Amino acid sequence: MRLRERSRIVRFHRRRIARYGEGTPASLGWKAPASQSTRFEVICRVGDLTGSTILDLGCGYGDLRAYIDERFSGVTYIGVDAVPEFIEHAARRYQDRADTSFLRADFAHLDLPTADYVVSSGAFAYRRRDQAYYTDIIQKMYDAATVGVAFNMLDDATFVAHGLLAGHDKEHILAFCRSIAPAARLVSGYLADDFTVFMYRSDTVEACESESGTDGGKQAIRPT
Repeated sequence: MRLRERSRIVRFHRRRIARYGEGTPASLGWKAPASQSTRFEVICRVGDLTGSTILDLGCGYGDLRAYIDERFSGVTYIGVDAVPEFIEHAARRYQDRADTSFLRADFAHLDLPTADYVVSSGAFAYRRRDQAYYTDIIQKMYDAATVGVAFNMLDDATFVAHGLLAGHDKEHILAFCRSIAPAARLVSGYLADDFTVFMYRSDTVEACESESGTDGGKQAIRPT
């Protein structure tokens, strides 16, 4: 990520924190908590996460950690985010958890640690000048995963473009993912302007079905 782009994102979230308070969904850019939890529910369909290691890129306050705790056991979680306030808050929140750690870093420039599943919810929504950024990160996620990858993006067919955010052509993204992971799956219909892709390291694909849901999309802000 370019320094100017990263600085713009950090400034944006600092303004949101000042307005809505640290640790809140609104400071992350979510329109409502349901917008975040709906995406988490779909991300977690990637497989049985019990006993696995999960690397979460663009982790925010580590909210996915709490969501996973309610549904799976024995999960080791690593969160990465470039916004200092997010990582500081997450580290305090989970300071007594030996199975949970956080890294403050721009994951585009980080040697990703290996994990069973590498996931990202909302981090691909930011507009980038370099369009190869998105596919480069997807490749990095796949290379770091031993079992599978799950990420979501805004759908350019329905999302209204905004200065900070941008949608993506879901068929183009799926085609790229299948070029490196033939068993990649697309999930849509759970929100009006979002889609999720699952990628697997083998031809054995976990069962995942697309389900419809209510629209819990973000404001024209950041969806992560």
